[in-house]
Amino acid sequence: MKDVRKHPIHFAGYSLTMRRGEFLKKESGAAEAEPDGRYRVRVQIAREQLRMLKPYLIELSTRRSAEWIARGLWNLPFEPYAPVRKQLLALLRMINSRRQAAGQSKLPASVLRMKRDIVKPFGEGDEALAA
Repeated sequence: MKDVRKHPIHFAGYSLTMRRGEFLKKESGAAEAEPDGRYRVRVQIAREQLRMLKPYLIELSTRRSAEWIARGLWNLPFEPYAPVRKQLLALLRMINSRRQAAGQSKLPASVLRMKRDIVKPFGEGDEALAA
């Protein structure tokens, strides 16, 4: 058995770990807000997945059309949790710097999905299964 706080769980291209939260919580009567220090799950793209994805997309960034790259980025199979969004925005910056150096147009951040699809595993829709 390994501690998930030290060794992430790798599943379906994601890396899941536990980190201390840095959410600021202002106590009543305190002058400043301080980190709450609670553990929270952190979901991001696994390093191995990112190592395969980055070179591929950066290499094609100047060879393919902006529409092709935008469609590819939008259809990546990762839900946009906050750490995943940061990883994808960093990838988009790399792609845009390559495209700009080649004299091509930059891609806007709107080519990335920024909102997750909320899925309720139980509740709504269960009536159809019961019928």
